[in-house]
Amino acid sequence: MPRGPDRERVICDNRTYTLRGSEVRTLATVGAFRVVSSGDLRGHRGGPTDPRAGDLRHLRDQGLIETVRVPGSRDQAVALTKSGQQLLERYRDTRPQHRQAFHAGLVRTREREHDLHVHRACREVEARLEERGARVERVVLDHELKSDYQRWRHGHDADHDDVDGRAERTLDEVRAWAADHELPFFDGEVHFPDVRVEY
Repeated sequence: MPRGPDRERVICDNRTYTLRGSEVRTLATVGAFRVVSSGDLRGHRGGPTDPRAGDLRHLRDQGLIETVRVPGSRDQAVALTKSGQQLLERYRDTRPQHRQAFHAGLVRTREREHDLHVHRACREVEARLEERGARVERVVLDHELKSDYQRWRHGHDADHDDVDGRAERTLDEVRAWAADHELPFFDGEVHFPDVRVEY
């Protein structure tokens, strides 16, 4: 994918897009966090993005993002479309340490507001990590962690005919799963953060 300031042709599923580095970074950021405020994104000149012009307009015109107004703000909530997600998946880095998940679609208003705050909090954490010489490898949203947990809890249900909807895992197994995934376990259950920043 392009990294520089000039737009280059990128082909995905018989469609041709034109993208520059800042637009690719916008797609990756938005996809990783599900929803990001337009005011938190940077255009190719380094300044804040304008949903009506520049990078965001170009991405929206190509069908790679969708936007909706953030209540009480001049900003827009930005999310990937399925085409935007497919483009990132097509050109993703396949090395194991780069397993960033990309999400598409505008979520419900309440979830959207939550996700906008998660992205802002992560930016602050990332800045502190960079000051210490660390580099963020990926972010994992709470619903990804919870989905992994539910798949594990119900993983052997498909092999049994007498499934009643309750997962048959012991407390010790759940505690071990939490430890293996570096998640807190107390009060008899796994606790999930809003987002995990891996660096």
